[in-house]
Amino acid sequence: MRANIAIRRVFVWLHHWVGLAMTGFLVLVGLTGSLLAFNNELERLISPQLFATSRPDATLLDLGALAARAENMVPEAQVQVVSLTASDQAVAQMMPRTNPATEKPYQPNFDQLFLDPGTGEELGRRMNGDITQGWINFMPFIYDLHWRLALGTTGFWILGIAALAWTIGCFIGFYLTLPVAIENFWVRWKPGWLVKWRAGLPG
Repeated sequence: MRANIAIRRVFVWLHHWVGLAMTGFLVLVGLTGSLLAFNNELERLISPQLFATSRPDATLLDLGALAARAENMVPEAQVQVVSLTASDQAVAQMMPRTNPATEKPYQPNFDQLFLDPGTGEELGRRMNGDITQGWINFMPFIYDLHWRLALGTTGFWILGIAALAWTIGCFIGFYLTLPVAIENFWVRWKPGWLVKWRAGLPG
């Protein structure tokens, strides 16, 4: 019995501190996720220049034609994929070509080329997620912050470890609801699932 109580005290301590450590991550992921739920609307509000003038009856160019126009505009890069994100916006994901003079890739300051899907005209460029380029990259930066804390692979590892710790903390929380004694198990277990409205702070 004493051993069980000692183990529970350790788990209570772990449960409290793991939960506290998760607070920052949960607030960050929750806030950024809330913004991403309105990604398209916020993009239009923050970066209206990336969207063409609305022409409901206009005929849109096919993706192949848009890819060809993108590569003609930027000969030092090649198109990886073209996405028609809306009727007034197409995005070409660009990858640098190799400079034959240096045998090294070109260094453009963008990897996204925005086009008018109706005319093929350029709307804008940006390096996706690079907040140093200003408001044009605000929402991509929020996306990067949400998925990997804007820290690249390191951010993935940090959030992965945090998720694992949170999962373990949930199992510890379930264990702490179990009564110490087996006698009258269901009666003793019931209070563990009730909200103690008049309870004070844990000691």
